[in-house]
Amino acid sequence: MKRRLIVCAVVTAICVGITGCGSDSGSSDTTAEVQKALDETSDAVDKLGDAISDSVTEAASEISGSLDEINDQITESLEDPFTMDGATETEWGDFVVSVPQGYELKGGDVFDDTDPNIFKVMKSDFDYIEFKSESDKQMMQNYNYNHDTYTNEQQDLPKVDYAGVDWTGFQYGDGFGGYGFEMYGKIGDKNIRISAAGFAYDSEEAKGIIGSLKLK
Repeated sequence: MKRRLIVCAVVTAICVGITGCGSDSGSSDTTAEVQKALDETSDAVDKLGDAISDSVTEAASEISGSLDEINDQITESLEDPFTMDGATETEWGDFVVSVPQGYELKGGDVFDDTDPNIFKVMKSDFDYIEFKSESDKQMMQNYNYNHDTYTNEQQDLPKVDYAGVDWTGFQYGDGFGGYGFEMYGKIGDKNIRISAAGFAYDSEEAKGIIGSLKLK
């Protein structure tokens, strides 16, 4: 609609000019020139309209992205903070661990879902803390392999003390803004290796769940 108004305004201006000049033998040439001018004007208006449309679309896209980011931040801020209140002490093999509300304990692994030396405390398939009781040799082989594998944003951790147990480990980035970590330590006479996904080593989830681990 705006383009049509612009073209009409240009046409009106040109016609007024023609009227002022009167009629003569060159009127056909003048008409051709007018038509050419109108065509050029129409093309220019189209190009201007396209440029404006592209600019508006780009701006709208940027605004939409900003609004989505703000909405995500608001959603995160409105989520209930993590708490161990209401957690349930759950046994697996020789171990007892507190499972927070909304989480579940899954024992064993894909090879043996009854293995008493392996279990996970899971928020989802992608957010969990897994515990494995292993021999010294097996534990260090697996830990060192993972240390050489998960190198994205990797950082070795200082000694971590959760509920009086010293843990050695490293943290890494998952490539999507989240974290995972690997740690090993000893509870009683049991070597424990931890593999976590979706949590930072110093998150409240890690502190609460790992800190609750004990032998029967």
